[in-house]
Amino acid sequence: LKKGSTFTVSLPLVTLARSGDDERETDEKQAHAHVIIVEDDENLAALLEAELKDSGFRVKLVKEGKEAIALIQKEKPDAVVLDIMLEEHDTSGWDVLKALKQLEHRKLIVMFGCGGERDREKRPIMGKIAAELADFVVLTSDNPRNEDPKKILLDIEVGINRERKDNYILIESREKAIEYVIE
Repeated sequence: LKKGSTFTVSLPLVTLARSGDDERETDEKQAHAHVIIVEDDENLAALLEAELKDSGFRVKLVKEGKEAIALIQKEKPDAVVLDIMLEEHDTSGWDVLKALKQLEHRKLIVMFGCGGERDREKRPIMGKIAAELADFVVLTSDNPRNEDPKKILLDIEVGINRERKDNYILIESREKAIEYVIE
């Protein structure tokens, strides 16, 4: 039986500034946040898109990195849901994250974890890259399989500590990590 991660995401209700030039102008006084989903797995992308749209969010979906960067630059969304492990058709998820870092933004928060029993040597490298690119990193569990989730997080943390960064937190519970990021 294949088991994956379960995500629960709550995004805040935002009030949009009204101006004649605003492409996102709406007749409503309040609208849910504008979200861009960058995901190459069609099933997961459709699920995320449907869930967010059903909850009233304005959603756009892109499958490739270059397209994502152009759309994010043009539309300046309130949130981006990014698959960091995009297939490298043209631009990887890490490349999208690097491009986001160059854009004017409020705060770039990266939340991620590494799967158990997979690519242990990559964990500190991923931690280092995330700490370099993000304003803040939330390390959390991501399908530990039969491996101790705390050990996985500590492996990732090694890469962050090598950079002497204090811009991160470890929250083992995926649900609590998502709540933390949303707040």
